[in-house]
Amino acid sequence: INAEYGHILSGHTSCVNSASFSPDGSQVVSCSWDNTVQLWSVKDGKSTHKCIILSGHTSYVKSASFSPDGSQVVSCSWDNTVQLWSVKDGKSTHTLSGHTNSVKS
Repeated sequence: INAEYGHILSGHTSCVNSASFSPDGSQVVSCSWDNTVQLWSVKDGKSTHKCIILSGHTSYVKSASFSPDGSQVVSCSWDNTVQLWSVKDGKSTHTLSGHTNSVKS
């Protein structure tokens, strides 16, 4: 993933499905076929970026995005769930289940 400063953010072990900036531009959230969501700190513009791996999905993660205030991330997966994550500590705060098929957006 190329951040705002042109650096490559490496860490996923499979295809990246989406990536987007936080509302304040200091972080990037990415999701992948490796079943993870990753939070990247990109505010310093340096080539080394802090990364927090959000693990909890059991299948491909199709989409992830920040809440309007940047305090949470929502992700959806082929495991038929939507998960809410705390940006502060990287922990899952809620798992929304009930879909009968993969959630793609």
